[in-house]
Order: sequence, then C-alpha cells, then structure tokens
Amino acid sequence: MRRLKFPRPNNMHSHLRQSGLMIGLVREAAKVFGWVLPMPNTRDPIAPGLSQGGLYTAWDVVEYERQLRECIPDKSAMKLFMTLKLGMDTTVRMINAAWVSGARAAKLYP
Repeated sequence: MRRLKFPRPNNMHSHLRQSGLMIGLVREAAKVFGWVLPMPNTRDPIAPGLSQGGLYTAWDVVEYERQLRECIPDKSAMKLFMTLKLGMDTTVRMINAAWVSGARAAKLYP
C-alpha cells in the first residue's frame, strides 16, 4: 500500500491573542501549522500611547513577533508571517518600515 505524505498546513488567518491565552494558542498552532499569519488586531495596544489595540507601526510588529516567538516551542518548525494593521491614517512610510521590520501582510480596518 502506498502512503501519501502531506506537508504541514498553513494558517492564513490566525488570532493568537495576548497574555495567558497567547501561550496556549501559539503552542497548539505550533503543533499543527507550518506557518501562521497572525492577525494584527491585538486586544491591548502594543505601542505605548495608542488608544486602540493593534499593530500599527514597525515597532508594534517587531514587539508582537517577539512575544509570539517566546511562546513557540524550541523544536517547532512553525514560522510567523507578521501582519500590519492598516488604518485610515497609515502612511506609505509606515508600511515600508513595517516591511523592513518583517511584516509580510496587511489588513485594513477602516
């Protein structure tokens, strides 16, 4: 009998949350997925001074990625493709800075 070997699936829309929930959600995702596209609508602001949660700046993206990576088990092959939160005041400069910082997607929140 022949066997089929499937690659690990990818999650193109994942809410990994923050705080206590984040640890469990990231560890479970790491068991299953090859890569994950975390959504940028975090509950709490990542950057100081923002009134709403979300990954609006390059610093936000880098900091949230750091928090997520701390939760990924050492032997996991899961990769993160970070997402920038686009708002009505997002500029091209902000998008470029986020790209340089590792963001590979953006989601519009009008």
